[in-house]
Amino acid sequence: MAGETVRQVLERQTEGENAQQEQVTGDRGLGSAPIGFAPASIKPRVPPQPSTLEDLGLETNMLIGLLMKALYRLGHEQSSEMSETLRIPMALTNQLVEMAIELKL
Repeated sequence: MAGETVRQVLERQTEGENAQQEQVTGDRGLGSAPIGFAPASIKPRVPPQPSTLEDLGLETNMLIGLLMKALYRLGHEQSSEMSETLRIPMALTNQLVEMAIELKL
């Protein structure tokens, strides 16, 4: 229709498709949500928090290298700062710090 915005056209098409789906299956599906918004029942998938260094999926040498970079280039002195920068739990950061100390880095 003349003068319609793209959003209005898409909403009209979605309404028509939803009506057809409801007639065929009796299911309203996700059509009741406005375009661009997910219904509240759909929650984003969050990966589980790693509990071991192996759970991170990276080699220990690479993790220690990232730790050293946070220490030297960013000037982090506390484990909590390094943990925030690396986005890994504090316990794992502490393990990496202990490993670096053992390697005399």
